[in-house]
Order: sequence, then C-alpha cells, then structure tokens
Amino acid sequence: MRSEPIGRLIALRRQELGHSQARLAELLNEIAALDPPTLTRHEISRWERGDRLPRTWLPALATALRLPVEELREAAELARVRRANLAGEPGVLTGWTDGDADERVARTAGAGRRVDAAVAESLGVVLAGQRRTEDLVGAGAVVGAVRGQLRAVEALVTEARGPARTPMVDMAAQWAQFAGWLHTSLGDWAGARGWFDRAAEWALEADNPTMTATVLSFRAHIAWSRGEIGPLIGLAAAARRQPGVYPGLRAYDALQEARGHAMTGDAAETERRLEESARQAALAAEASEPAPPWMYYHTPDFWLMQRGIAYRYLARTHPEYLDPAITLLTGGLEALGPARQAEWAAEYLLHLALAHHDAAAPARSSALALEALSLLHGPGSLRLTRALRALHARLHRHWPAHPDVTTLGEALATTAPSPADTPA
Repeated sequence: MRSEPIGRLIALRRQELGHSQARLAELLNEIAALDPPTLTRHEISRWERGDRLPRTWLPALATALRLPVEELREAAELARVRRANLAGEPGVLTGWTDGDADERVARTAGAGRRVDAAVAESLGVVLAGQRRTEDLVGAGAVVGAVRGQLRAVEALVTEARGPARTPMVDMAAQWAQFAGWLHTSLGDWAGARGWFDRAAEWALEADNPTMTATVLSFRAHIAWSRGEIGPLIGLAAAARRQPGVYPGLRAYDALQEARGHAMTGDAAETERRLEESARQAALAAEASEPAPPWMYYHTPDFWLMQRGIAYRYLARTHPEYLDPAITLLTGGLEALGPARQAEWAAEYLLHLALAHHDAAAPARSSALALEALSLLHGPGSLRLTRALRALHARLHRHWPAHPDVTTLGEALATTAPSPADTPA
C-alpha cells in the first residue's frame, strides 16, 4: 500500500488512469447514481488540495480509482492526522501512539500533580509515535503538535523533583532533540539551534553523554545543510570524541567527517573516516545495550546510503568513486522497501539523481528526481524542492532537448517556488 494522504493519492491515481478532475467527478456521479449529478470537479480539487476529506465518497472512489477501499480509508486517516498536527493539536496521534499514555501526560501536566517515572515513560511512548508519524508525513505535518506537547514537557520538567527528576529531564532532552531535528528538516536554523541548546542543557543535567554528543552531531548536520565544511568536520569530530558515547553515534559522526573531507577532495582522510565508521557500526551491532530510541533509523541500508553520499562528493575530484557511489545509493534505496515512499527518502533519491547526472545519464537522473519530487509535500519540502530545481537547471544546460529533462521541468513548474537554501 502507498503511504500518502488521500488528496495526494487521489491526484496520483487519477493521473495514472488518465482522468481529468471533471471526468473523475462524472464517474463518481455515475457510480453513486446521482440524478441530477451534484459532485463537481471543484470538489475533487478540494479533496486533492486537502481542504476537505471525502469520507462518504470512499466506496465510490475505490471503484472509480480501482483501489482497495481500505487503502483509501488509511489515506484519509493519514490526511486527518496531518491536518490536526498542522493545527498544533496535541494528542491526535492515537492511531500511532498509546492513547492512554498521551492522556496520562496531559492529565499530569494540566493538574500540576507530582511527576513520577511513569510519566517520563509515557512521554517516551508518545514521542516514539511522533517519530513514526514524521517518517510517514514529514516534519511540517508534526512540528505544530510537537511544539504544543513541548509546552507540557517544559511544565513537567519544572515540576519534577527528587528521584523522578533525572528520568523526566532525560526524556525532555529527547523531546527537545526531536524538535531540533524537525526545525532542521524545515530549514529553520535558528529554531533548530534553540531546541538543540535546550536538549544539551537537559542532557547535561541528566548526565546522558550520548544525547550531549547527539546535539553536537545534529549541529554538524546543520553545518552540512548550510555548506559549512569546517564546522561540519569539527563538530562531527567533537561528537565522536565525547566519552561514554554509544558506538552507533560514533559511526554516524565518522561518516559525517568523511562527507566533509570528501567535499574538500581529500580521498585518504575520507577513507580513514569511513573505515572508522565501519568499525564503530560493528561495535554497535555487537553491543549488549540497546541503541538509544532516537537512533532507530541506523539500519544497514542507512549506512550504505550515507557512504554513497560521501563517495558522490568525492567523485567530483576523483571520478573513480562515481560508480561506487551509484552502487551504494542504489543498493540502500532498494533495501528500503515500502519506506522508499516516505518523504525522508527523497534526500537519498536526490543524491542518486545527482550522481547519475554526473555519470551523463539524463534519463535516469530525471526519473529519480521525479520520484523524489512525488514524495514532497508541505513546508518540509521547500529545501529539497530548491535542490531539485538546481539539478534540473544542470540537466537542462547539458541536455536541453531531452524529453525526460523536459518532463521534469514541467513537473517542477507546477510546484511552488522555494526560498530555502541547500547544498547540491
């Protein structure tokens, strides 16, 4: 099944079948046997924009679009969650989280009751649900709800004392780190730094060295997003040097260092950092303690794609690394399975598209860019949309008459322009 909100699912499937909005409206009127017909193309447009949800029309839509009605129901629920989160409504994620946990946290924060370890544990359940939801629908869809929930978290930190304070503060650091990531994904660097600073403060109080190092790691990621190579290498190295840090984080920060050195064309140092990353990843795989919950995405395909990104940068000055970059990125993306349809996968598709551009393969590069564009929606898509526009400009300079390049340009022309910046 696809993991798209229903408006997007309707639009994509309608286009696959070659229907206009007016034709889809005609089909639905016929299926529902409405005389006179009352459904117009304007209502279809509202559904596709996400302004309305076609709840009563789901069975007819299933027939017209030749899709299982259950898939449409799931897409409608996904759209409902996105709308509620964009409105900043906490507690709407019971489809992915423990509803009792969500209620317990709200009840404790609202009544000023004593905070205990169970409240911190409940916050962890809710946060895990937010992470999974962000994977599905992107940062822009959940950031409003997370900001609202963090107000409750801050109140609970103020209330916590005695033995319950350390687990509460430790959990608060995880929430602040997640908020920092959401703002990073949206290109809000000031907001990201503010939440990462709060996470660092709480992590130091809770004596959590891995979270302290995680903050440095994400600050390195911001530096990379802004094209600041020196801070990228320095902050990633600082994160890796912190004592008592989980080896999986050291593996990632060695990769971040490798990426920075690759951007400078230093092949020897890139390879050294990649070897260090592989050693740390092996230690993490053998570790007796579980990975921290915010590192759930450290999977074998993730390591492959990160290594592929480093090689793509290195191939700018060392062309022999281009084929390995394509192989690693392709293998990692293929291993994702259904997760390849998540919005975050667009970042890796973009890098693979750029690699195919450099390999003089405009058709493949354009196809991958189109796939990445199809995953983007909401405010979180602005940074990557700009990067895809930059890629299209490169493709058009070299292959102005190529039909796949033209198709990519037409698709981008219907996408709102982006003010954000990104390295390509």
